[in-house]
Amino acid sequence: TRTPGDTAWTFTAYTGYSHELKEVTTNSHTPGHWQPSCNYTGTPGQEPLPIPCSIECIPDVCRSQTDSNADCATGQYDVCDCTEGDKFYYSNNGYCAKLLPPLSCSVDNLKQSGYISIISLSQWVVTDRNYETGVYFKLYVDGAATKVNGISFYGDELKVTSTVEVVAAFDDPVSGTVESVATPCPIATVDPTPMPTAEPTNSNADIDTCNGVVNDYNEIVLTWSKGYPKDT
Repeated sequence: TRTPGDTAWTFTAYTGYSHELKEVTTNSHTPGHWQPSCNYTGTPGQEPLPIPCSIECIPDVCRSQTDSNADCATGQYDVCDCTEGDKFYYSNNGYCAKLLPPLSCSVDNLKQSGYISIISLSQWVVTDRNYETGVYFKLYVDGAATKVNGISFYGDELKVTSTVEVVAAFDDPVSGTVESVATPCPIATVDPTPMPTAEPTNSNADIDTCNGVVNDYNEIVLTWSKGYPKDT
């Protein structure tokens, strides 16, 4: 029997699931003697199924995080079948969760001191995303994906004409790999070299031609003819 203000009888009810006595002979006026049914429609006229339930999936729980089209998978897995197309995956918490993308991303081409080659550093921001265990990232460069477990990746120099994006990913037991929407990663070129000298420096050699072109990395490449001794 419930009295006003008594919260002991408060419970969550799921569509199609009942609350039933833990034992058919227990006092029905005591809230602690009741439990959610283990399966759909409960066990009318029979002994209750043992807790924890062998059946894990409840459609209302699957849909509790706004995936209104989620349902329980049938066959091999007794888990939620989430709406992959809307970026939902089966969470470790037992419901369909929305897979959110990184907040931002950037790519910097870097020239290391003492090295001739240029490398790229791709990094993304995930502040307050609270990704759960099992979420990883995929870095896409011109359509080719690299799996990354952290929030940064070093690679070869990237052209400014390349398309770079990062997504969050999760391997769902029903849908396979689910990916978030993509976050674009703008590419920055190598920092410019120090300012040239204010006046031309003296030289003891001459050249006949010098040409400059801008390459795919937005660098100016200079070529010149072979030098020869300067006339005196």
